[in-house]
Amino acid sequence: MLEAFARGDLGDAETEAVAAHLDDCTSCRERVESVPSEAAINDELHQAGTLQEQTPLEISVPLQRLNELLSDYEVVREIGRGGMGIVYEARQVKLNRTVALKVLPALLGAVRPDAIARFRREAELAAGLKHTNIISVHDFGDVDGTLYYTMELIEGRSLRDVLQEISETGGIDVVVGEASQRSEVGSGSERTVPRSSSLPLTRLGSSSAADKSYYRKVAGWFAEVAEALHYAHEHGVIHRDIKPSNLLLAADGRLMISDFGLARGASVETLTATRSLLGTARYMSPEQADEDSAPLDARTDVYALGATLYELLAFRPMFAAADDREVLNQVLNKEPTPPRRFIKQVPRELETICLKAVEKNRANRYATAKALADDLRRWLLDLPIHARRPSLPTRVGKFVRRRKAASVAVATSVVLLIITSVLYAGYRGWRETAVTAEVVVESQAVQMLFYEAEEALFRQGDHEGALEKIEQALALQPGSAKLQRARGVAFEHLDRLDAAAECFEGVLSRNADDWEAHYSLALVYDRKGNTDAAALHRAAVERLQPDTASAYYMQANAEDDPAKALVLLNQALELKPDRTEFLMGRSWQYHLLGDYEAMLADVTRVTGMHPNWAVIHEHHGMALFRLGRHAEAEQAYGRALRLAPDRALPWCNRGAARLVMGRVAEGLADVQEALRLDPDFAQAYYVRAKGRRRLGEPEKALADLKRAIALDPTDVEFHAERGGLLAEAERWPDCIDAFTHAIQVAPQDVRGYKNRGVAYLESKEYDRAIADFTKSIEFEPNNERFHRSRGYAYMFSKRYEQAIGEFARAMALQPDFPEDYHNRALCLLRLGRHEEAAADLAGLLGLRSNPSDRLRRGRAYELAGDAAKAAADSAAVAAMEGPIAEYAKLWEYVLHRDTGQREAAGTLLKAHTDARGDNIWIDRLFEMFTGEVTREELLAAAATDDERAEAHYYIGRKALLDARPDEAKDAFTKCVALDRNDVMETDFARALLEQLKDRSYK
Repeated sequence: MLEAFARGDLGDAETEAVAAHLDDCTSCRERVESVPSEAAINDELHQAGTLQEQTPLEISVPLQRLNELLSDYEVVREIGRGGMGIVYEARQVKLNRTVALKVLPALLGAVRPDAIARFRREAELAAGLKHTNIISVHDFGDVDGTLYYTMELIEGRSLRDVLQEISETGGIDVVVGEASQRSEVGSGSERTVPRSSSLPLTRLGSSSAADKSYYRKVAGWFAEVAEALHYAHEHGVIHRDIKPSNLLLAADGRLMISDFGLARGASVETLTATRSLLGTARYMSPEQADEDSAPLDARTDVYALGATLYELLAFRPMFAAADDREVLNQVLNKEPTPPRRFIKQVPRELETICLKAVEKNRANRYATAKALADDLRRWLLDLPIHARRPSLPTRVGKFVRRRKAASVAVATSVVLLIITSVLYAGYRGWRETAVTAEVVVESQAVQMLFYEAEEALFRQGDHEGALEKIEQALALQPGSAKLQRARGVAFEHLDRLDAAAECFEGVLSRNADDWEAHYSLALVYDRKGNTDAAALHRAAVERLQPDTASAYYMQANAEDDPAKALVLLNQALELKPDRTEFLMGRSWQYHLLGDYEAMLADVTRVTGMHPNWAVIHEHHGMALFRLGRHAEAEQAYGRALRLAPDRALPWCNRGAARLVMGRVAEGLADVQEALRLDPDFAQAYYVRAKGRRRLGEPEKALADLKRAIALDPTDVEFHAERGGLLAEAERWPDCIDAFTHAIQVAPQDVRGYKNRGVAYLESKEYDRAIADFTKSIEFEPNNERFHRSRGYAYMFSKRYEQAIGEFARAMALQPDFPEDYHNRALCLLRLGRHEEAAADLAGLLGLRSNPSDRLRRGRAYELAGDAAKAAADSAAVAAMEGPIAEYAKLWEYVLHRDTGQREAAGTLLKAHTDARGDNIWIDRLFEMFTGEVTREELLAAAATDDERAEAHYYIGRKALLDARPDEAKDAFTKCVALDRNDVMETDFARALLEQLKDRSYK
């Protein structure tokens, strides 16, 4: 009879009688508890098996068919099983990687309909969590009623194995040293290799270094897990089953959280309703054990993690008893013994942290897993922790409560009654499900057709096939609103928007409050451009489902501000983490905000969910392209084209990726195919223009851009590309026009102002250039290029003080950019601040070794009256080779003459005459100083304006040497008038002219 009781084969009265007997008889209770887990009431796989013969459904999937069913996976071996499925090690063929494959057999799904929802929820919740300490989910699917998902295969061991080894060997090497044995754990299962007896054991107490290493390693592990739990809690997921066997040590040392089978979204309503006593008793929080307590929250996981930490500190469970009922009694009523009572090496502060985490009153626990992690991190950093040991009154109060035996007895009875009631109610539910199996048989054909349609629509991308399956199902159940909505979705994917709208309107004609039909119609009318109708149906969704994910999505669609839309989409995804349209909508908002990493993360998730949906691969390619991963983008567009070769967009986008990679011919061929499919595709003309620009065909490129702008005058990229082409051709008025249009189209896009400012600068319209650069700085005040550009405009318009200020700001933002030192030095020279100019030129020489910069510094020193430094710089450059050395010798000669060193000047002149090279112009300049060439002959020999500017400068210098200041002024004036700002002599002619005007030249 006891075995029949365990199997659930007794009637109500007999069950109650046996349960009463078990409360009083320890030996019988032990016999019942020793029955294998496969025969226990709460083993769902066994229940499904025992009920198989009671139902006519052919729904089981033999294990040997897994490889046939899951064509992309090669199943290697079974590595574990539990109440929510079987876990296998498998190889994913397509990606050639080893994964853990968890399967929910079709039989269990049919007998326990809630098992499917639980399995889906487990996969969805885990897949929505991307954290280095949470085992990641790769894929999810449904084949012939068999649900599965794949996850990362962890090669390592669980904390349960760690504790077992420490218990068996007494050594802590598994934590602090070489692992004394190896286990391979596959996301919840393990295989153990025995420890070699030749390795010496490290025990607690053997050395302070080993003790410290052990506790620091444990604290580090638990800090990581607590942070991962906090991440899960922030994403709305409570694990509810943290325990040593669900914490796995990866090969790289990370402690990973696995098994979200009991997890719940924090917003799930069932958490506030009557809940089953699911989980492992010794790690259950008091609120889990007590159904009458408040709803579960993140502090439940904090307690379980603390209970697990307790075992790593004390090497024993926090509560232990012969059966779970007594354990639950202790969880509710007994205070844990401090770990230091058992292991004196436990650090006192670490014990305090652990005991705070397992406080029975959750108000006294860490409020969040992050707070627990922070305290562990503080202990690891030798900082004061936030947790405090209980005060004396608190300890006394707990002592008194523990001694209230009568209350304890009553509480224990209540707990036992709850457990018995819940388990028995669950068993009755399973039996009733099997009895109603014939009802399931009647609708099995429709359900199978629906699931096949869903598979074809979302996973295979076979929209026509999906529509055919739905039509077959509708022939069996023509009044099904669910099937009519599915038919509308299939039409929508086929771009048959009128037919889709008709389906959804038909559903509403029978039920005006079908919010899902309103929801779908809003999307369809948005695509058709009927904004009024879309708004009407959005309002209906918000009225009928004001706090649902779909309502948030509707509001996001109507929002013009991407940041606000993103907030709404995040709210939607908190409720429905894997809803395709929500993820795609959010990915597009990320695109608009320029957050391409986040866009890629969302699109990658959807790609895994719908690998045969072409549009998903298109968006995947867009994200990769924006991140500069062009080869990967090309592959993504290629996958889209294999699925939908008649779509112009992926042809165009793949062409753009190939152009960027330098494969111009292939890129242009792709764009040509896009234009064949859609002759009015503006983006394709734009991409072709970029290709023709690369080929050096600017006029053809401009023609393509003209066509693109005619088709879509609102795209700022078209105007910007046209402006860039016109700038290359130095067609500044047309360039200004192009960027003016860009600004009109996108007044918040800084590129239009920046580029038009450059065009104005080249056109010598300095005030307009300054205005555009000022506008650019308003958008990006810390962009050094904008300050530099405005500095150029000020400098060219002879507003040197303002220019100096702009170059100084650019230097503060980018201290190692040489041109800023150079330009500010020029402005300082023109203001006669020669010493400051020399200092900037010295800074410039610290950034780059340029002879002309050194020669310029020497001249600045001369103007500042430091002839010695001037001579040193000139001599250093003169010792080099090349034309600049010849100019330095000429300058050194003039400097010697100017300072009365005639003998040194003569020596320099003779050396030059004896070693004349091929630079005839330098020879003419020297000959002008010796009288061999007249001023008129020198000017006649000048072939360019640069040489004429140099000629006037040196004529002026000779006039100063000959004490003819008026002739010098005339020569310097003519040099400056030529406006050759790239010629070094121009700046110094200007400086000397200013000195002559105020008679400061000596």
